[in-house]
Amino acid sequence: MGKDPNKPKRPPTAYFVFLEEFREKYKRDNPNNKLASQVAKACGVKWKSMSDQDKAPYVAKAAQKKALYDSSLEEYRKKQEGGVASGSPEVSEVGLEESVGEVWFARFEPTTSNLQH
Repeated sequence: MGKDPNKPKRPPTAYFVFLEEFREKYKRDNPNNKLASQVAKACGVKWKSMSDQDKAPYVAKAAQKKALYDSSLEEYRKKQEGGVASGSPEVSEVGLEESVGEVWFARFEPTTSNLQH
């Protein structure tokens, strides 16, 4: 079974919160640079050189996003436990595989009529 599109997305870490902001500033300061690798490298260098005090606003934003994620995930899990379908009819993986298998065998089961030419 694939990922549930209704499941909350994991929150970014403090570094990724910083990266979002840094990327925009870097693009403004370096409009001719189109390489993502250079942006990531410059961001990593900057992040490593920052003190804990400089990182604090990004850590706080990440903590807020994590708290929001935790509450959203709790709601999502309650809905899942309650049997509320998330956009599509509920089908177990085993039931789906069995159904697909039955269709396969029903369509391609060798018979004497399709073995003769």
